[in-house]
Amino acid sequence: MTIAHLVFAVATTGYILIAIQLEERDLVEAYGNRYEAYRSQVSMLMPRPPKKPCGSRRLIRWLIHHRRSSRHLHGCGPTPLS
Repeated sequence: MTIAHLVFAVATTGYILIAIQLEERDLVEAYGNRYEAYRSQVSMLMPRPPKKPCGSRRLIRWLIHHRRSSRHLHGCGPTPLS
């Protein structure tokens, strides 16, 4: 590994770790307690078994759907679960 590769690897890793924190903050602002509950059930970087049986599959599907939807990208905000 050259010095350039090492610098690139360190810089990229640092960027990813910082970006994760910023995105988590934005998701908490956007989804509030629902995202906090989801975040308490899953790990951030490395997969692990759930802490307890997860009854929030509907929440996970909702978050995935709204993350992909154009309404979310245009800042219309979350809609309540039905």
